[in-house]
Amino acid sequence: MKKIILYGAGENFSGYREYLSKRYAITGASDSNIEKSALCDDFIAPDDIKKYESDYVVVTVSRYYEEIKSDLIQNRGIPEQKIVDIRQVMSVENDLMVVRMCGGMGNFLFQYAFAQKLQHLYPEIPLKMDLSWYYSENMFLMSFQVPWIFERLFHQKLRIASKEEVLIAKTRNYYAEKETSQFDAEALAQGSGYYSGYWQTGRYFDDIDDIVRNPLRHINEYAVSYRQKKLLEQIRNSESVALWVRRGDYIASEENRKMFGDICTEDYYQRAIEYIRSKYADPEFFVFSNDEDYIKEKYKDMNVIIYESDSQEFKEFNIFLISQCKHIIGANSSMSWWASWIHGKDGTVIVPERWNNEYQCPDVYEDNWVKF
Repeated sequence: MKKIILYGAGENFSGYREYLSKRYAITGASDSNIEKSALCDDFIAPDDIKKYESDYVVVTVSRYYEEIKSDLIQNRGIPEQKIVDIRQVMSVENDLMVVRMCGGMGNFLFQYAFAQKLQHLYPEIPLKMDLSWYYSENMFLMSFQVPWIFERLFHQKLRIASKEEVLIAKTRNYYAEKETSQFDAEALAQGSGYYSGYWQTGRYFDDIDDIVRNPLRHINEYAVSYRQKKLLEQIRNSESVALWVRRGDYIASEENRKMFGDICTEDYYQRAIEYIRSKYADPEFFVFSNDEDYIKEKYKDMNVIIYESDSQEFKEFNIFLISQCKHIIGANSSMSWWASWIHGKDGTVIVPERWNNEYQCPDVYEDNWVKF
């Protein structure tokens, strides 16, 4: 069994070590940042690598391979022939695309749609999804069971990447989103590799809108409650207007208020309501929110739908309920975005001028949406 030293204790270090330990004898690990010595008991200072017996020094950070290789040769005295990129020692039969999935249903849908575009562009390359974020403590702390709810609601079976497949994809190419809600054609030009981002713009998948939209319009009726089915009937049989008022987590912390606050103000909703009433006769408003006390007082003359974390109903079904309304007054929320996008181009969709307070987000909205 050949002996190797791993160089580059990055975020995937432990995974690479586990993977390679089945094929090589690992003499030790090294990194230019000496503080990372705490990550392992067999840490080797870069200047001491040449003192240890090994067949190869495997650079685990492919993005900086040439830079690290040059340093090892010029400053650490390592022969060039002993330095290899991890891509050379990871075994894989075929190319692979893996998309990282994370967050609530709205963010998940953006990542899902982006993945569908990749599969459309590269049908010959297998596509899988990295759900590791949902297996972490986040799933339990935030009660996110999004992948499983997605499968049940939309009759879709996700192809889940194994730990090894995630590592393999990352060695082929690692593409991280550069700007929030800004289309980047370069992201779609990579092919095989690992993709990390939110991809919050319809420009990534507007040209395959039917491929993305059709599954989201066919809800599993056995997965929703009787109350939700009756609401759907009422929505379809009226000049229905959805009002999405997201408070709760958006105002619960100073950090969230700084990012999302003072955008969907009371004035915004009032102007949007007046605009709808000026255009359509007898509109019936359906107010969706996560702040029961505020909504029941503020909009007591309208239909109020509250989604609670302990409810037996799928709050994600509200995306579908809103999308079925004739018109939508949205919020700066990814779930609101998806309801509006699934809704299509009929009727009126009103959105706030800004998506958040920290980024420009030039491509987040569709061209036919009315900005207030």
